[in-house]
Amino acid sequence: MQPFTTHDGLVAVLPRDDVDTDQIIPKQYLARTGRSGYADGCFVAWRLDAQGEPRADFPLNHRAFQGATVLVAGRNFGCGSSREHAAWALLDAGYRVVVASSFGDIFTVNALQNGLLPVVLPAATAATVMERGDRRDGYRLTVDLAQGEVRDASGLRAPFAVDPFWRTCLLEGRDPIEMALAHGPAIAAYEVERSPLLPPTTGLQGGPAAPAVGAPAAGAARVHGHDRPHGQARGGPDRRRSRGPAPHSTGTAPEVTFAIACRCRDVPGTLAQLVAGLAASGANIRDVALTRDAPDTVSLHFEIDDGPDPLTVAVALGRVATVLAVEEVPTQRTIFGKRVIVIGGGAQVALVAQGAVNEADRHNIRGERISVDTIPLVGEAEIAAAVLAVRRLPRAEILVLAGSLMGGAITLAVREVRAHGIVVISLHQAGSVVEAVDLVVTDPIQAGVMAVMAVAGTARFDIARVRGRRF
Repeated sequence: MQPFTTHDGLVAVLPRDDVDTDQIIPKQYLARTGRSGYADGCFVAWRLDAQGEPRADFPLNHRAFQGATVLVAGRNFGCGSSREHAAWALLDAGYRVVVASSFGDIFTVNALQNGLLPVVLPAATAATVMERGDRRDGYRLTVDLAQGEVRDASGLRAPFAVDPFWRTCLLEGRDPIEMALAHGPAIAAYEVERSPLLPPTTGLQGGPAAPAVGAPAAGAARVHGHDRPHGQARGGPDRRRSRGPAPHSTGTAPEVTFAIACRCRDVPGTLAQLVAGLAASGANIRDVALTRDAPDTVSLHFEIDDGPDPLTVAVALGRVATVLAVEEVPTQRTIFGKRVIVIGGGAQVALVAQGAVNEADRHNIRGERISVDTIPLVGEAEIAAAVLAVRRLPRAEILVLAGSLMGGAITLAVREVRAHGIVVISLHQAGSVVEAVDLVVTDPIQAGVMAVMAVAGTARFDIARVRGRRF
């Protein structure tokens, strides 16, 4: 990147607000590779007519602006998509500086890391500069990055500020990667002292870093997603939540603190070794799920509700010889949240689900996470087995029974799942099940709504206050 200290250049003006990156360089030019060769696409939709001829009404086509290196534009220049091509196109068109009262945030970063200086001036000052440039009499600006000042021959002296890091990059003519490489000796010294239990890193020249003494051998598992100091949790030194149920929670299970996913070879004994490693690290497993990735590899998802920080747990898993990769991932509660389970006859299940999904949508847009699971079933034995299985479903907090006749084994199953802390709502129906549930609701849509309200932390509904009632 070419150093930028002081630049004196002819000014061209574009008196338009909200110039977005698609107007700077249209999407059809984005298929090109490389950072140069975009001058022909810069403002092409405004610059040329349908026949490919220059438009006389486009300001930058005026002969007085030919050869300009300073572009003065309206507010919010560079808004829109994040394409870095916009900065490349302006540089290829000959501009080194763009002056405006405000810029799109992503455009600002793209410009700075490519050596194009965006100068923010107060709206009144930017208007003065644009007015003088629009006289089209060879108006020039001197942009002094070292002093943080814009000057002209008419006595204008306007200060401007640039982030200190980017200011240094521009003054020294180095992009962020080059700035990092300048610290090569310090990085190498750090790697020598770095704990071998931490994840391996990549060498400065693109090859693998030399392993520290005692580091895992080649092919050992990589641990991803941990850039925090050992022992420090996300968001500060102590991120563990209360071991009791969350406010408005209907269950008694501890809140899941974090989740770890690992991919490993499908070898007998691997799960036992992983569990032993978790136990040795002090982690308490809340849930575990296993999926097959390929004929010879599987992925396991562990949700941890107590124990050390995620990095310690990930390192413990990474020591197992059959593990290929380990990373911290969002918990299932973070993604899918609390589960409302609906079981019963198809027509009633559909109506309960309609009410539940509509109500969940209202709460989820306010930051809650509630999902709705349904299974239409008939038959006493089949429904009883499904009810009993709910207690084994991760994050299941409430069950709705939708039918016209339920009793016998279903009633016994309901009592058992309630003993495990799962709330049960039933539609008004024949049979003994209505005597065993927490709440009976006649209207199936209302039953779905009330089920969601019972588990939503964003709802003011306490099922304990209406337990045993019929609606």
